[in-house]
Amino acid sequence: EWTLKISYPQFRDSGTYVCKVNMEPLIRQDFQLHIDEGVVDTSKSEEHLSSQTYIDNSTQREVTATLGHHAYLHCRVRNLGEKMVTWIRKRDSTILAVGILMYTVDERFKSLHSNGTDEWTLKIS
Repeated sequence: EWTLKISYPQFRDSGTYVCKVNMEPLIRQDFQLHIDEGVVDTSKSEEHLSSQTYIDNSTQREVTATLGHHAYLHCRVRNLGEKMVTWIRKRDSTILAVGILMYTVDERFKSLHSNGTDEWTLKIS
């Protein structure tokens, strides 16, 4: 399981986040994060362009969390092999994480993955 964590989500965190596998043809899953005073709501769309490594679309499509609490965006990648999963904030094309290595100085984001699983999660705290 791979998770990107954003600690204490703020209104500015609203937008599109992308889980991407570094391969050709490109496979990716987009997540929409909407934050209001009461909840954090995410929905996702996925693009499946490969029959070998692919993003499983059976994960939860909408996530609701209370403002200021953790929000999780789950991305399940099957048959990943030696490829890497990248989390991107689409509005400014910021690479947040490659694998579990964080590329942002914003410590509210965290990429989580349990070895031996297909699940990647973006955690927003």
